[in-house]
Amino acid sequence: MLLYVAAFIWIVKLKPTRLLFMAFFIKYFANTVVSIVVYLESVFFKVEHTSFGLYYNLILFCLLCVIVPLMFIFIKKVLQPLYKIENNNVWKLLWLAPMLFYILSTVISKQNKVIVSSIEYVIQASILFLISILFYAMILETLRATKEREQAEQNIEKINRQLDAQREYFSTIAKHVDEVRTSSHDLRHHLIAIQGLNNAGNATELNVYINNILSAIPSTNEILICKNLAVNAVSVYYLGIAKKSGIDTDIKINIPEETGIVPAADLCIIIGNLFENAIEACNVMKSDNKFIRIRSKIDGASLTISVTNSFDGLWREKDGKYLSRKGADFTKTESDTQLREGIGISSVHAICDKYEGLANVQIKGNVWVSSAVITFEE
Repeated sequence: MLLYVAAFIWIVKLKPTRLLFMAFFIKYFANTVVSIVVYLESVFFKVEHTSFGLYYNLILFCLLCVIVPLMFIFIKKVLQPLYKIENNNVWKLLWLAPMLFYILSTVISKQNKVIVSSIEYVIQASILFLISILFYAMILETLRATKEREQAEQNIEKINRQLDAQREYFSTIAKHVDEVRTSSHDLRHHLIAIQGLNNAGNATELNVYINNILSAIPSTNEILICKNLAVNAVSVYYLGIAKKSGIDTDIKINIPEETGIVPAADLCIIIGNLFENAIEACNVMKSDNKFIRIRSKIDGASLTISVTNSFDGLWREKDGKYLSRKGADFTKTESDTQLREGIGISSVHAICDKYEGLANVQIKGNVWVSSAVITFEE
């Protein structure tokens, strides 16, 4: 028994409470199997039970060939995920369940040796064992639901922090563009006024100097993609990055200045993330056929934004979520468990959910289409 326990601890490598859980579970499982074998031995061979008898071991071997694969599946599907749940308070009590089932079955079997060989006891032991399995499955689902809820709360908190940071970032961009526009506009008026005064005094050289300054000041007629200044600023910013990367761009965005219940900062998050993801997808392409096309459409109180871009055709999906390529090589057989959904697309999903909208992705060969739908009104 000491050798058995030492080998068990060395092979299984679990924390003490999990070791006790598995040890009692296996022992209880073994007791149930033995009770079935003893009954079958008495029915088919009409011999007195001996633990190492020929008929006993033959029945045991045949029965284990059927039951062990099923138990392996149960351990793989139910118990193994259960062990991965890190909740020490739960495990302090959970290991008591198989121990109690084991004690109960042992007490019943020791009461009367005749009862152990009866069909009633076999049925009773089998039902009790199935009840224990259902109990573990229910515990697993409860713990899994709790873990998923906690994970969802953490993800929501993380996304909210990301959204706040992105709102601040995009607001800074828009504010900077407005400041540049205002400064340029004011400076132009000042120089025009100086030019008028100088013309009245016939100061030719000063006129030439002022004209040179005026010609060096950029015009306020900057690129106008849409009427919403904040969205326009973000779009112009990423448009410049796309053009520097040699990406063919075609952008037609129709977003008004007034966007109802949706702040411009949230629209900037959608446009900025989808545009940035499209640029990153194009930049990893080895071919020169890189393009990004952005469209928007207003239908009543709904706004649809669609970004179509080229990519190299490599992508991964897990649980309906497309995984980020940052820090990953999709050409290798990398485990999907090491990959996560991109922060950008998760932020877009969060904004769409916030305004009763929908975010969607479609893949057509080497073309990636990301779309987002939101509502402007309550």
